[in-house]
Amino acid sequence: SGLDWPALAAQLDYLSVPNDARVSDAVRSQYRSGAMRLLRWQDFEDVERASWAPWYAAMRGLDGIYATAEFGGLPGMSAIGLPEEGLEALSGSMGRLQGGFGRLMHSVRRVDESIVVVSSQVNRYLRHWNGAEDVDGPLLAYTDALRKAGYGYRIVSDEALVGIEASDAAVLILPDLKALSDRAVEAIRSFENASKLVIADGAAGLTDEHGIPRSVAPFASARLLRADEMGALE
Repeated sequence: SGLDWPALAAQLDYLSVPNDARVSDAVRSQYRSGAMRLLRWQDFEDVERASWAPWYAAMRGLDGIYATAEFGGLPGMSAIGLPEEGLEALSGSMGRLQGGFGRLMHSVRRVDESIVVVSSQVNRYLRHWNGAEDVDGPLLAYTDALRKAGYGYRIVSDEALVGIEASDAAVLILPDLKALSDRAVEAIRSFENASKLVIADGAAGLTDEHGIPRSVAPFASARLLRADEMGALE
């Protein structure tokens, strides 16, 4: 799309996300402090899924639900202006969550911040230029593997790494990040110097963000671990 979504998300006051766990994870890591994060919901025909939507939003740390109609009109309403069964199911779950348990879920700090997966818009462009069919493939391979192995994580852009203290993370994962700015390299080195585990699926930071090669690979101590080996992470 040509847009730097991490940078854009960090500036928005309201952000609506689709029913996708990976997108929710990325937004949760990159949104502006104080911004309203909403789950976008359109499927009112599946009553069971509609009933689950508020719980999903609460578990992902989102602030509410933004209902939209797929083909225009009022979301969850029949042609004669009556609420559909799916809308009633969604509303019923929201009512139950507004009690003490729902507030507790929203206030609990998720215990998944010790593993940081680094995203990079520059490397997305690089993969697109090199003909990759899925520019997000390397990042999604790691996050899917972490989820299946039972590990939590957060996604942080390469440029946002400079604002993270090494004490805030135990593991740093670099999915196919061949191009990194000097600022990002120094931030990652600070993690290495703090004896944190840095994982890569290949040589990272071989060039700067403009594609100019570095004389030596900057992360000699990075552990090479493919996404399908994440189940062995200790």
